[in-house]
Amino acid sequence: MALALIRAADLPVAAPSANRFTELSPTSADHVAQALGDRIDMLLDGGPANVGIESTVVDLTGPMPRLLRPGMISIASLEEVVGPVERDFVEPTGEAPRLSPGQVDRHYAPRAALQVLSSAELGALSEPQAAEVLRRLSHGALVYTDVRLPAGSHVVRLPAQADGYARGLYAALHHLDAAGCDRILVELPPVTPQWNAVHDRLRRAAH
Repeated sequence: MALALIRAADLPVAAPSANRFTELSPTSADHVAQALGDRIDMLLDGGPANVGIESTVVDLTGPMPRLLRPGMISIASLEEVVGPVERDFVEPTGEAPRLSPGQVDRHYAPRAALQVLSSAELGALSEPQAAEVLRRLSHGALVYTDVRLPAGSHVVRLPAQADGYARGLYAALHHLDAAGCDRILVELPPVTPQWNAVHDRLRRAAH
């Protein structure tokens, strides 16, 4: 669809992201309409996003390729093609220029406050005292295991595989925002290389 648009326009196309700065990325045309409906004249619907989170960005201007933004193309896959990739570097802070989108501290964030908790911490919220506190809040939860939560929780369960989780992450957060949640509790995903990009998005959303 993007190529067809460029051919039809027959002139250079400037294409910023279809979301407001630092806010949740859209993964469907409905998400774009909800966020930007009063600011755009036309919306081309290419169907839901297949990957769900933003692309992997690699800087090739230095002596060694450097990962600027993790995505679903893993470090291992990159290194099969380009050799060693630098990944442990200090990101810019404050007003310093960014080399890539997605490097601000708070990004990809829902309107609701987002907090990442371990499975055990989430499970403890079913205990009477904690459950009573939650009942006074409009809250949602994003989980991938069978962890139990108090009645009245808006719960979205995502796949336990990194690619499926990433595909559904933003849609789930959009859903919980639309449900009016003031706080979203996220079950900590596995801490393995396959989940690096998901952890990056959750860390920035929770900032």
